[in-house]
Amino acid sequence: MTSEFIVQNAAGYEQLMGRWSKKLAPLFIEFAGVKNGEKVLDVGCGTGSLTFALARAADVGEITAIDYSSVFVEEAIRRNTDPRVRIRQADACALPFEDGTFDRALALLNQWVFLRDTFAALTSSQRSREVIYKR
Repeated sequence: MTSEFIVQNAAGYEQLMGRWSKKLAPLFIEFAGVKNGEKVLDVGCGTGSLTFALARAADVGEITAIDYSSVFVEEAIRRNTDPRVRIRQADACALPFEDGTFDRALALLNQWVFLRDTFAALTSSQRSREVIYKR
């Protein structure tokens, strides 16, 4: 079962959620205990608040950010200036990665609300060694 979330405009999201995501992201990264050199998956990256905060806050080896919304993915790609960051469209309920690809998977704010099958998304996110979610 796939995710269900339809977005028409990234700017509207930024006004509503992005401003809060930017404030919460550094605190969440500290809470998660992200370590240098890790490969991190940002599940439901939106326009990139957590993704880009990760790039600034830690010397991670690689950040892969996924979102179901092509509008968000396009906006996050447009904003990206860090070569460690890869952004792509993907469904959190059916991640296109092999097991063990990431050291940890992070999800910020309430993207779990937009999923038809939260259990499938969490199970899929276990392709990393540690899944951290804070609501």
